Amino acid sequence: MRNKNSVLGMLLAFIALPALSSFAAVSLLQSFTETNVSGNSEFGHSVANAGDVNNDTYDDVIVSAYAYNNDTGRAYIFYGGSSMNSTADVTLTGEGTGHYFGYSISGAGDVDADGFDDVIIGAFGYSSNTGRAYIYRGGSTMDNTPDLIMTGEAMNHFFGFSVASADSLIDDTYDAVIVGAYGYNSGVGRAYIYHGGSSLNGVADLTIDGVTAGDLFGKAVASVGDVNNDGYGDVIIGAPGKTSNIGGAYIYFGGAGMDGGADVTMDGEATVPYFGFSLSSAGDVDDDGYDDVIVGAYGNDTVTGSAYIYRGGSSMDGTVDFTLLGVDLGSYFGYSVSDAGDINGDDYADVIVGAYRLGSYRGRAYIYLGGSTMSTTPAAIVTGTMSYDYLGRSVACAGDVNKDGFADVI
Repeated sequence: MRNKNSVLGMLLAFIALPALSSFAAVSLLQSFTETNVSGNSEFGHSVANAGDVNNDTYDDVIVSAYAYNNDTGRAYIFYGGSSMNSTADVTLTGEGTGHYFGYSISGAGDVDADGFDDVIIGAFGYSSNTGRAYIYRGGSTMDNTPDLIMTGEAMNHFFGFSVASADSLIDDTYDAVIVGAYGYNSGVGRAYIYHGGSSLNGVADLTIDGVTAGDLFGKAVASVGDVNNDGYGDVIIGAPGKTSNIGGAYIYFGGAGMDGGADVTMDGEATVPYFGFSLSSAGDVDDDGYDDVIVGAYGNDTVTGSAYIYRGGSSMDGTVDFTLLGVDLGSYFGYSVSDAGDINGDDYADVIVGAYRLGSYRGRAYIYLGGSTMSTTPAAIVTGTMSYDYLGRSVACAGDVNKDGFADVI
């Protein structure tokens, strides 16, 4: 039995070769350990970039431990810096046992436009799985009191199972957030969008519903940047239960006329189930001025899993442009996907894909470099060191935590 409170949060830095399209090595920049905690906290279950919550020009990261203290849950913010350390700078704790606070975490952008980035944390178990999500405003002395609490509509909706920034959907001033509730209406699922503002409230500005019971729409939500380059941010919502677990995902364009109708629909392959369980912006992998998206389908014990990249464009459709394939059966390649920023400084965004079940659950993460003709061969592979490390269960771009000009991943 592993100690799940050991070093599960690992910040990786990429050592680049200047002016070249490849990099020399991947190295461990910082590891994070949860200390003085008894039991199984699941530290490192979710990791994310937190933006710059203290406005010191270094990107920060957030790591969760949703099972802390009988599933009360915690999340830890670590400030970036030239000499980053493993001591949490801000500790956020859930309200009660069984809430699973921190099962989902994300940077929230700057919802109140005060110059400090904010974070959002989900707690889907609140009040018999009604669920909640919490926004914490950043600041020079950020505290651990939530500034906004959003609550689901009814029991077993699992509101807060997924949370994300939605960037600026209707203007360039305030960032929005999106929260998923995949259990809504017998598993049809629903997603809630909340626009930022100088005075926040817990009333959703837009709700978007799935189509069919069992679709699990909203099990994953993410910002995808601006895929159609119209100046408004866009969002993607996954429905991994669609069509008997083949899965689907839907993109919604931001703008004054944003409604609940999908602008792009993507469907999975029958041979690789659970498409849409994970999804993310991919950045601009081909540097054409349109942001791109990545969607994972981790499959099952008899398949290797896949991740799919879709290029943005003025007439974006649901046709896959690049398919990244797992190698090992049952490794759950694609369980987690994310943009990786630009790790080698070539102006093309890169992506990272996790396969946490590989090798007795040691886990593995694969990094792919963007380019005008993107390679589907990983440029770097990071593998867990011990059985049940679950490395790759969650992957994310960390921003540039040490401000060396190259993106880092966690």
